[in-house]
Amino acid sequence: MKEKKRYILVHADGVFADEKALKTVGYDAVFEWLGDKGVSDARVQFIRAEPSSENQPPSRRFWIKCSTKGLEDVVAALALKRFFNGRDVALRIIKVAGSVPRLPGTAARPHKPGGKSRA
Repeated sequence: MKEKKRYILVHADGVFADEKALKTVGYDAVFEWLGDKGVSDARVQFIRAEPSSENQPPSRRFWIKCSTKGLEDVVAALALKRFFNGRDVALRIIKVAGSVPRLPGTAARPHKPGGKSRA
């Protein structure tokens, strides 16, 4: 049976906005609280950092994917992260969604005309 997933949009205050730093702080928060077994059970995976445009300051948002069973643990681990590289940091959960198109800042997939209906 296919396992259900949840996508978590996170905003990181106090972290440099490059993708490597965002990925590191996300994984660091989850591994620090849940450990190796907890991360494995929750099936945590870094999806991507939100790209920033030229005219705006760098975005500090990123997506993490996890299983529905591990959702509460992952959210708690992200919320409890206080310090990263000697600096104060705050990881704020913006939204939890069942699919990526439902997250803010992502374009929905276009409907294919003539496709089969699921109804």
